[in-house]
Amino acid sequence: MGQCFVDAGVQPTYEVVTDELVAAAQAVLRVTDQAAAATVENLPARVLDVGHAGLALAFRDFCARWDAGLSHLVGDSAAMATRLDDCSAAYLEAEDAAQSRYQQLMSCAPPPHLDRQPLVYPGGL
Repeated sequence: MGQCFVDAGVQPTYEVVTDELVAAAQAVLRVTDQAAAATVENLPARVLDVGHAGLALAFRDFCARWDAGLSHLVGDSAAMATRLDDCSAAYLEAEDAAQSRYQQLMSCAPPPHLDRQPLVYPGGL
């Protein structure tokens, strides 16, 4: 998603590859969709009635906790995917703004002080 570049004597820079952020968000959503389909709440009642009453109760309790945990996992994963997507959009927006400002500055006439002739000192410096 990003790489850090460090040159000797130069401030480190960081490059964000927004396509990788988007791809990561899509991958998280794909896995989340698959996990959401793995609930046990829709199992037929006859499957939940296993063994004696104590075992059946323990199994139903396990299934309820499994579904609750899965629900939290799916919600957290969806939120993470949304944040990755939001980060990608924010980076792209900032990059577009910086590029636009740079192009605007480059299209302007040079500042007046750059048009002046260099000062020449008698005998040099």
